[in-house]
Amino acid sequence: MSSEKKIDPRIKRSRLLLRDALVSLIEEKDYDKVTVQEIAERAGLNRATFYLHFKDKQDLLDQSTDEILTELMGDVKITPEVILTTTPPPHIVHFFEQIAVHARFFQVMLVKKGDLNFSNRLLEEFHTKFRHGMQSLVASDDQLMVPKDLAVQYITSALIGVLTWWLKHDMPYTPRYLVTNLFHLARHGPMRSLGILPIEKDTPRLVVAPSSRQ
Repeated sequence: MSSEKKIDPRIKRSRLLLRDALVSLIEEKDYDKVTVQEIAERAGLNRATFYLHFKDKQDLLDQSTDEILTELMGDVKITPEVILTTTPPPHIVHFFEQIAVHARFFQVMLVKKGDLNFSNRLLEEFHTKFRHGMQSLVASDDQLMVPKDLAVQYITSALIGVLTWWLKHDMPYTPRYLVTNLFHLARHGPMRSLGILPIEKDTPRLVVAPSSRQ
């Protein structure tokens, strides 16, 4: 039996209400202008209840970010097998599906930039995952075509950029289609993917339905 204490459902509900209230307020105005009183009122709670759970609005934002990133990144494993495969594994697809589930939060954090540090935190999470996954695959430094740190920065920055674009445009592609194309781009590069350079003969064509609205 697990020794981890279960969170009282009422506490969990209050924290979620406060998180949703903060997100909805940031949608309407700058984070700096949001007050604890407004958050509590939007959540249908009082200030005393707010302070039972959080020190201030920054604490609410920080804890909300920690919880969502922990939930999202916990199952993401960038292993050599993942890097070399041509088809995104289920846990990578699930990651993008969970971003869609939390789309409102990510739209506020990445698109509206409700927290200026959020994109940096997400970028660092991906940096760490990719560095560890690539360690056993990359050639020695004298055989590299580009520096390792530059390659990791290119891949992770592109990923954050695509996520931001996807959310900003109301997720025009399904999570599976999006990640399948990202794998294709990562494996073959933009020049081959766009047909500017000839593509390898054994490269599979994408057949996943693209629109998230179908």
